[in-house]
Amino acid sequence: MYSLRTSSILLGMIVTGTIRTVGVKLLYQIGFDHPIFITLLYLIGQTLSLLVHCYSRFCFLVPVSKDYYQPVMTGQCQEDDTIITDTTTDTTTTDTTTTDTTSIKEPIIRDNTNEDYWEDDRQTKRPSIEGSTSDSFLTPLELEKEYTHNNNVNGNDNDNPPSTHRRPSILLQRQGSQTGLSEESHRAVRWVHTIPWQVQPLIPGIFNLLNAMSKWAAFQYQAASVVEMLMAGLELILSTVVARIVRKRTISKHRWMGVFIVAIGLLIVEIASRTKDKDDDDDDTVIIDIDDEETETETETTIDTNDALSQQQQNQYQQYQYQHDYIVGTLLIIAQCVTAVLQDMAEELFLQESQFPPMLLLGMEGLIGLLLGIPIYVLWRFWILPVSSSSSSTAINNNNNNYSVSSLSTVSSPSSFQQQQQQQPTSGWEFFYLAFLTLIFTATGICNILTTNATSSMTRNMWKNCRTFTVWMVGLILYHHAVVGNHDLGEPWTMPHSLIILAGFSIMICGIYVYYKNNNSNNNNHP
Repeated sequence: MYSLRTSSILLGMIVTGTIRTVGVKLLYQIGFDHPIFITLLYLIGQTLSLLVHCYSRFCFLVPVSKDYYQPVMTGQCQEDDTIITDTTTDTTTTDTTTTDTTSIKEPIIRDNTNEDYWEDDRQTKRPSIEGSTSDSFLTPLELEKEYTHNNNVNGNDNDNPPSTHRRPSILLQRQGSQTGLSEESHRAVRWVHTIPWQVQPLIPGIFNLLNAMSKWAAFQYQAASVVEMLMAGLELILSTVVARIVRKRTISKHRWMGVFIVAIGLLIVEIASRTKDKDDDDDDTVIIDIDDEETETETETTIDTNDALSQQQQNQYQQYQYQHDYIVGTLLIIAQCVTAVLQDMAEELFLQESQFPPMLLLGMEGLIGLLLGIPIYVLWRFWILPVSSSSSSTAINNNNNNYSVSSLSTVSSPSSFQQQQQQQPTSGWEFFYLAFLTLIFTATGICNILTTNATSSMTRNMWKNCRTFTVWMVGLILYHHAVVGNHDLGEPWTMPHSLIILAGFSIMICGIYVYYKNNNSNNNNHP
């Protein structure tokens, strides 16, 4: 189905994405409650890909194809893609009648069926054309115009003037999947070439910042597997719709069917997880009520000193907290999906239409997001957070007769926040963990953008659904093996909810199979 290199990229995207999700969730579960700071680490990790780009470019770790961006000067091209110049013998010029069918008024973009051709070191400047001294980035249309001008100026000085029977064509090896793309698809995104290449990373960079802030904040309100499930499902559906509207990509019926089968599987998994979480909350409420009744009969003095909540008040507070987390988490997930799909589509257009180097684009996205995110973090850390903490303290003092100190331990207060801030810089392993998490962000970003470059945003979002299963499996291992009995880390195996989750994952696999089934017999390209 895919080549070894493309399959390795997809596997790396799944593995690194799983480690990233589990790592962030564990950081929250051990008491680190700063999503904007995690966002900055995420952006720093993406910015580090600039080092990878420079290292691969200047140390020649990535081979450079000289003919990759080379225009065809006379429009004549052999079957092996070797360029025929005007200085060839007369025998080669007789082939023009067979190659004229490849000439159109606009540059021809060769349909590249090789998804392996994803070199990071593609040229970001225009190829060298005789008589041109400009170093600016030129689109294929501008390349053709420049060559036509130079051809007219220098043509009279040559003994063999260039052929005038047709306009020169520029053959470029297009990256990514060509399935569903047509002449209309390329005309629909022609506006991409009007954007200067220095400005292009700004568009996905802004979406990247909003995407990261929404995503890492959502992990505070939802389980890691639930967040991955909802995000993967919504992103898959939205990316398919956006590909049809923006990219004008033709999507076959069996691909639509595969997308909706995967969405149904994700919906089943999400309902099972949501029901399990609600049942766990109800069980916790019953246990607390029993403990309160035991303490009422055994130690009445403890109840008087702690001023505990009544059973009705406690149930109301827990119900409110559950609804609050559900609503806020869902809104954050929706915001993340919308911004993520727009970011993925922008990356696909700039990578495949403008031939922007993947590592350079990823690094500039992270750098732009970092420059915009640092002021937001400073504003949140030194102004918004102290104000919200003081308001929480006022609410605690005003309602001291109705709420106990122990029941409000889940509400962030200035004292608990200050204690957390004092404890963070004292531990060396936390610095090591944050540094490791930053490198994971770098690796995941590289795998994600290489996947978009080699295939498409639709394929990327399709295979991202596999992360939901791996994240869930890692959560089970953490709960039942690494920290037995610790309900704060990982996720438990419960009946029958876990079996329903497995059934949902099986439906997702069937959807992926339907998505690729009929296309395998036709070609090897996948959107």
